[in-house]
Amino acid sequence: MGEACSTTSGETYRRYDVTAPSYEELYRSEQYCKYRGVFEALGSPAGEILDIGCGTGFLADYLAEHGLWRRVSRYICLEPSGSMIGIAVGKHGSRPVFAAIQAMAEEMPLTDNSVDEAYMFTVWNNLCNPLKALAEALRVARRRVVVTVLAKASTPPPPGLRFIGTMCGDHVYVLER
Repeated sequence: MGEACSTTSGETYRRYDVTAPSYEELYRSEQYCKYRGVFEALGSPAGEILDIGCGTGFLADYLAEHGLWRRVSRYICLEPSGSMIGIAVGKHGSRPVFAAIQAMAEEMPLTDNSVDEAYMFTVWNNLCNPLKALAEALRVARRRVVVTVLAKASTPPPPGLRFIGTMCGDHVYVLER
Protein backbone atom coordinates (compact mmCIF):
# COMPACT_ATOMS: atom_id res chain seq x y z
CA MET A 1 0.00 0.00 0.00
CA GLY A 2 1.77 3.46 -0.02
CA GLU A 3 5.21 4.29 -1.35
CA ALA A 4 6.87 3.20 1.86
CA CYS A 5 6.30 -0.48 0.92
CA SER A 6 8.69 -0.33 -1.99
CA THR A 7 11.22 1.65 0.03
CA THR A 8 11.58 -0.17 3.31
CA SER A 9 15.13 1.15 3.55
CA GLY A 10 13.70 4.51 4.49
CA GLU A 11 13.71 6.29 1.14
CA THR A 12 10.25 7.77 1.76
CA TYR A 13 11.33 9.21 5.10
CA ARG A 14 14.54 10.58 3.62
CA ARG A 15 12.38 12.35 1.04
CA TYR A 16 10.49 14.00 3.89
CA ASP A 17 13.83 14.94 5.44
CA VAL A 18 14.72 16.75 2.20
CA THR A 19 11.33 18.46 1.77
CA ALA A 20 10.85 19.41 5.44
CA PRO A 21 11.84 23.09 5.01
CA SER A 22 9.17 23.68 2.33
CA TYR A 23 6.53 21.37 3.81
CA GLU A 24 4.84 24.06 5.87
CA GLU A 25 4.34 26.42 2.96
CA LEU A 26 3.01 23.64 0.74
CA TYR A 27 0.56 21.88 3.07
CA ARG A 28 -0.45 24.08 6.04
CA SER A 29 -3.78 25.34 4.65
CA GLU A 30 -4.80 21.86 3.48
CA GLN A 31 -4.09 20.34 6.88
CA TYR A 32 -5.82 23.16 8.75
CA CYS A 33 -8.91 22.60 6.62
CA LYS A 34 -8.96 18.95 7.73
CA TYR A 35 -8.47 19.82 11.39
CA ARG A 36 -11.27 22.36 11.29
CA GLY A 37 -13.67 19.88 9.68
CA VAL A 38 -12.84 17.01 12.00
CA PHE A 39 -13.01 19.10 15.17
CA GLU A 40 -16.30 20.71 14.11
CA ALA A 41 -17.73 17.21 13.57
CA LEU A 42 -16.26 15.51 16.66
CA GLY A 43 -15.28 18.25 19.09
CA SER A 44 -11.83 19.59 19.90
CA PRO A 45 -9.05 17.28 21.07
CA ALA A 46 -8.71 16.95 24.83
CA GLY A 47 -6.54 15.12 27.32
CA GLU A 48 -3.55 13.11 26.19
CA ILE A 49 -3.17 13.43 22.41
CA LEU A 50 -1.08 11.33 20.01
CA ASP A 51 -0.40 12.93 16.61
CA ILE A 52 0.74 10.01 14.43
CA GLY A 53 2.87 11.27 11.56
CA CYS A 54 2.99 14.73 13.09
CA GLY A 55 5.38 16.07 10.45
CA THR A 56 6.45 19.60 11.30
CA GLY A 57 3.79 19.95 13.99
CA PHE A 58 0.83 21.37 12.08
CA LEU A 59 -1.69 19.96 14.56
CA ALA A 60 0.27 21.49 17.45
CA ASP A 61 0.34 24.81 15.54
CA TYR A 62 -3.42 24.61 15.00
CA LEU A 63 -4.07 23.92 18.69
CA ALA A 64 -1.89 26.89 19.66
CA GLU A 65 -3.44 29.28 17.13
CA HIS A 66 -6.99 28.33 18.13
CA GLY A 67 -6.49 28.46 21.92
CA LEU A 68 -6.90 24.70 22.33
CA TRP A 69 -3.66 23.88 24.19
CA ARG A 70 -5.47 24.42 27.50
CA ARG A 71 -7.52 21.27 26.74
CA VAL A 72 -4.39 19.16 26.21
CA SER A 73 -2.64 17.53 29.18
CA ARG A 74 -0.02 15.78 27.00
CA TYR A 75 0.75 16.01 23.29
CA ILE A 76 2.91 13.35 21.66
CA CYS A 77 4.31 14.09 18.22
CA LEU A 78 5.22 10.74 16.59
CA GLU A 79 7.13 11.02 13.30
CA PRO A 80 9.74 8.88 11.48
CA SER A 81 11.47 11.79 9.72
CA GLY A 82 14.19 13.39 11.81
CA SER A 83 14.04 16.67 9.91
CA MET A 84 10.27 16.96 10.19
CA ILE A 85 10.16 16.20 13.90
CA GLY A 86 13.11 18.57 14.44
CA ILE A 87 11.01 21.43 13.08
CA ALA A 88 8.10 20.44 15.35
CA VAL A 89 10.39 20.35 18.39
CA GLY A 90 11.84 23.74 17.43
CA LYS A 91 8.35 25.24 17.47
CA HIS A 92 6.78 23.45 20.43
CA GLY A 93 9.52 21.69 22.41
CA SER A 94 9.40 24.29 25.19
CA ARG A 95 5.77 23.47 25.99
CA PRO A 96 5.70 21.33 29.15
CA VAL A 97 3.03 19.00 27.70
CA PHE A 98 4.86 18.46 24.37
CA ALA A 99 6.82 15.26 23.72
CA ALA A 100 8.40 14.11 20.46
CA ILE A 101 9.12 10.52 19.49
CA GLN A 102 10.94 9.59 16.30
CA ALA A 103 9.31 6.28 15.38
CA MET A 104 7.23 4.47 12.79
CA ALA A 105 3.44 4.36 13.11
CA GLU A 106 3.57 0.58 12.73
CA GLU A 107 5.83 0.25 15.80
CA MET A 108 4.78 2.80 18.40
CA PRO A 109 6.96 2.72 21.53
CA LEU A 110 3.98 3.47 23.78
CA THR A 111 2.16 1.36 26.34
CA ASP A 112 -1.39 0.12 25.91
CA ASN A 113 -4.08 2.72 26.61
CA SER A 114 -1.47 5.44 27.18
CA VAL A 115 -3.28 8.30 25.36
CA ASP A 116 -6.86 9.49 25.19
CA GLU A 117 -6.98 10.30 21.48
CA ALA A 118 -4.89 9.33 18.45
CA TYR A 119 -4.97 11.27 15.19
CA MET A 120 -3.62 10.05 11.86
CA PHE A 121 -4.06 12.98 9.45
CA THR A 122 -2.81 12.37 5.90
CA VAL A 123 -0.70 9.38 6.95
CA TRP A 124 -2.70 6.30 5.90
CA ASN A 125 -1.70 6.45 2.23
CA ASN A 126 2.01 6.81 3.07
CA LEU A 127 2.25 3.71 5.23
CA CYS A 128 3.68 0.37 4.17
CA ASN A 129 1.37 -1.42 6.58
CA PRO A 130 -1.58 0.81 7.44
CA LEU A 131 -3.46 -2.02 9.16
CA LYS A 132 -0.56 -2.51 11.57
CA ALA A 133 -0.44 1.24 12.21
CA LEU A 134 -4.19 1.23 12.86
CA ALA A 135 -3.83 -1.70 15.27
CA GLU A 136 -1.12 0.27 17.08
CA ALA A 137 -3.34 3.37 17.28
CA LEU A 138 -6.22 1.30 18.64
CA ARG A 139 -3.86 -0.31 21.16
CA VAL A 140 -2.58 2.96 22.60
CA ALA A 141 -5.75 5.13 22.45
CA ARG A 142 -8.34 4.89 25.21
CA ARG A 143 -11.09 7.10 23.80
CA ARG A 144 -10.81 8.06 20.11
CA VAL A 145 -8.91 7.20 16.93
CA VAL A 146 -9.29 9.41 13.83
CA VAL A 147 -7.86 8.44 10.45
CA THR A 148 -7.99 10.40 7.20
CA VAL A 149 -7.58 8.69 3.82
CA LEU A 150 -6.99 10.47 0.50
CA ALA A 151 -10.35 10.49 -1.27
CA LYS A 152 -8.75 10.29 -4.72
CA ALA A 153 -6.81 7.13 -3.82
CA SER A 154 -8.32 3.70 -4.35
CA THR A 155 -7.37 2.72 -0.81
CA PRO A 156 -9.78 0.57 1.18
CA PRO A 157 -11.16 2.31 4.29
CA PRO A 158 -9.76 1.50 7.71
CA PRO A 159 -11.72 -1.52 9.01
CA GLY A 160 -13.86 -1.05 12.10
CA LEU A 161 -13.99 2.75 11.91
CA ARG A 162 -17.08 4.81 11.14
CA PHE A 163 -17.05 7.11 8.10
CA ILE A 164 -17.97 10.66 9.14
CA GLY A 165 -17.53 12.49 5.84
CA THR A 166 -15.15 13.85 3.24
CA MET A 167 -13.22 16.92 4.27
CA CYS A 168 -10.71 18.84 2.18
CA GLY A 169 -9.92 15.91 -0.10
CA ASP A 170 -9.79 13.21 2.56
CA HIS A 171 -12.32 10.66 3.76
CA VAL A 172 -12.48 10.80 7.56
CA TYR A 173 -13.03 7.77 9.80
CA VAL A 174 -13.37 7.55 13.56
CA LEU A 175 -13.65 5.01 16.33
CA GLU A 176 -14.94 6.36 19.62
CA ARG A 177 -15.10 4.24 22.75
